[in-house]
Amino acid sequence: GASGTLYRLYLRPSDGPFDGHVRILGARKEKAAIDSLELIRQMRLGQTPAWCHTRKASGILYRNETMVLSARYIYETEFHRGFVIVLENISEESLRLDLSRICGEGLDLVGSKDLVMDAKGRTTLYLVFWR
Repeated sequence: GASGTLYRLYLRPSDGPFDGHVRILGARKEKAAIDSLELIRQMRLGQTPAWCHTRKASGILYRNETMVLSARYIYETEFHRGFVIVLENISEESLRLDLSRICGEGLDLVGSKDLVMDAKGRTTLYLVFWR
């Protein structure tokens, strides 16, 4: 929605003949396990819920002429491992992030605080992998 709320959509074929309509259902009240979207929400808020173990991380993960990626925190749950990463734009030009280009084995969900960074700006990336 316009409020910045993230919605996860699950699509499945209809049980009967195709009719061209889409049925939207509300989220289930009870969850069997904490999903990756809830983990990213907690990571963005900087919280450590009871169902998650958090530890500090440090060090440069990647560096080139335009950016530096540094690890900050690792969140671990029963099914996921989440990473909070600071991306610093070290160039003299603005940088646009295309999250669809971020991929990796077991990657479940990617989020970012900002999608456009000013020159010498920084933002936070959130990566969630299946364990």
